[in-house]
Amino acid sequence: MKPSFQAWLWAALSLGVLAFIFGNSLQTADISSAASGSVVDWLAPILEHTALDEQQTTFLIRKLAHFSEFALLGLCLCGTAYGFALTRPVLCAACAGALAAGADEFIQRFVEGRSSQFTDVMLDTAGVLFGLCLYLLLRHIMRRAVRSAS
Repeated sequence: MKPSFQAWLWAALSLGVLAFIFGNSLQTADISSAASGSVVDWLAPILEHTALDEQQTTFLIRKLAHFSEFALLGLCLCGTAYGFALTRPVLCAACAGALAAGADEFIQRFVEGRSSQFTDVMLDTAGVLFGLCLYLLLRHIMRRAVRSAS
């Protein structure tokens, strides 16, 4: 069976998200910190009502960014795996996402001022799994809607 346009679209989105993630990992520590700082500044009015200091807020935002971008990757990878009708699509997408998380941290070992941490691989993999669950939930909702409409 020939893959659909939708399958190729999911694959392109997966590659785009992966390129975005790896592009961020290739930024030096100074550039990455400046980007995080601008997000902290943007969220400052909302976050000033919390008990977090600026260092804690920056840490939280950086970790949420990791989780979020890998959640998006997980969603796209699951769409790709289903689109290409892979055997065990969720397992394939989860393994691909975990490999991407490991590769992302490995890349950072070679960038000035950056380091790789196993805890980040675990956080990124958790993001992938969240994205997979989100895809499956949306798939289930859409299938129920189609069934009830017909």
